[in-house]
Amino acid sequence: MRVFPSGLVLFAASSSVALAQQPAPADWSSFELNQFITQANGSPESILGMDDNGRIALLARGGMREDDLRRLTGATASQLELLVDWRLLTRDGDSVRTAFPILGSAATIELRAATARAAISLSRLVAPDAAELRHRLEAIGRGPNAFSIVFSFVLDGLTWDLWRESGAVPDRTLDVTSPFWAGEIWATRPPRTDIVGTNSISEGGVRLNVTWSRPALRHMRPFVADMRTFASLFDGFARGRVTDPRAVEAFAPYELFDADGRFTIPVIVRDSADPVYVTALRMARKVVEQAPEALDLPALERRLGFRSASQALIVAYHDLMWDILATLERDGVVERPPILTGRGSAEPSDVGALVFGVRDRLPGPGGGGAGR
Repeated sequence: MRVFPSGLVLFAASSSVALAQQPAPADWSSFELNQFITQANGSPESILGMDDNGRIALLARGGMREDDLRRLTGATASQLELLVDWRLLTRDGDSVRTAFPILGSAATIELRAATARAAISLSRLVAPDAAELRHRLEAIGRGPNAFSIVFSFVLDGLTWDLWRESGAVPDRTLDVTSPFWAGEIWATRPPRTDIVGTNSISEGGVRLNVTWSRPALRHMRPFVADMRTFASLFDGFARGRVTDPRAVEAFAPYELFDADGRFTIPVIVRDSADPVYVTALRMARKVVEQAPEALDLPALERRLGFRSASQALIVAYHDLMWDILATLERDGVVERPPILTGRGSAEPSDVGALVFGVRDRLPGPGGGGAGR
């Protein structure tokens, strides 16, 4: 599975809204589409970016007669059919409605106020674990990776895993009913600034993770723009040594492996013998247990019109994880690597603070987890 940076409120109406009563929506370009999905070829973001599909989604979010929508937008029947096939519009008789939630500015402000409040208590709850995780990494010379591991492994990793295992968050598996993508998408306005995200490749109990930010992307081109070479790097990590000449050439400046191709990045082993994993799991469990109550999910679901508790959790936690991270950062528990800020100069080797691996077990004798 790969997760890329793009890395949910349906405003329901009891019946179609007449064409003359439709309010003029904000421009689609003022929204940010969030994708928590597994995808095949293409993505909802790419489809909504074609032609005026985003504008169509905005107009149809309250429901509209299909003929009225076509007259208003000039959309063709095949254009609307594409949006229905991609589960971006739903059809009910002669009407269509946007199938994914769109949060206007007032709803987005309300949501983010709720996540900011919840982050205060949750960050206090997990701060000792985050500090312990950082100290353990510092003890093995991996202190700069603490920020990346707290976010990409714990807040944006283990928490989702635990919720999927419990059924609180549905599995994102492609099937005959969801052949193009599976999961949740939602639009917010205005876009959130100063975010970080996670790119990852995983297979067979091995995962390679890269934390990114918008300012850092220009220093990380092979990680985000050349997926074939990135996949080759992952193959080398899975085997324990990178040998593909293209991957060696592309990634050598980042100092992720030694002259023999053996990786030097932190590797977390999902095992009780790895103290970094134990600490990270304890931290994630606290978030998973307390976040729904801290967010008051039933109230959010009711006020903002989420269709289910799982949808409310996915959307709200997507913002909450950044608020927890920001609070831990403000309190000095973790420190953001300078390359993520875009301020000052950056060398390719600085990206090493953003990369780490995860394994279910070690590949052969002599290895050690990040906590060893």
